Amino acid sequence: MSKIKIIACSGIGKAPGLIAREAVIQATRSLPESTERFCLGRVVTGDADVVAAVKGQPCLILDGCAKCCALKSTEACGGTVCASHRVIDRMREHRGEDHGTPRMLSDEGFAFVQEWAAVLEGDVARILEKEGEA
Repeated sequence: MSKIKIIACSGIGKAPGLIAREAVIQATRSLPESTERFCLGRVVTGDADVVAAVKGQPCLILDGCAKCCALKSTEACGGTVCASHRVIDRMREHRGEDHGTPRMLSDEGFAFVQEWAAVLEGDVARILEKEGEA
């Protein structure tokens, strides 16, 4: 089985984008044998190597906002999206917290990153279990 591709929002200029990127980095570092991350910029531009690696492969997506750039771009290059999340969908649960800036997360921001990394790791476990049943 090939590794599960995890693609994050690039949300430059917004804290949810930084949270998404950091969560994906943490999840892939925790699960290096079963996951790999790809730069959204290379997905968006149709980089031949990335498209070949993603096309038809199980993908997890973590977008920062409602525009869902990572989701749309991954689908456009033929990735099989097994799970997709948006950081903003859980922001209400963290109302009043200071997550930091687009360039630097606060302690609360890093705690939120940990929460998202755990979500992604759970998704990886479910995908692997499902593939093992097939």
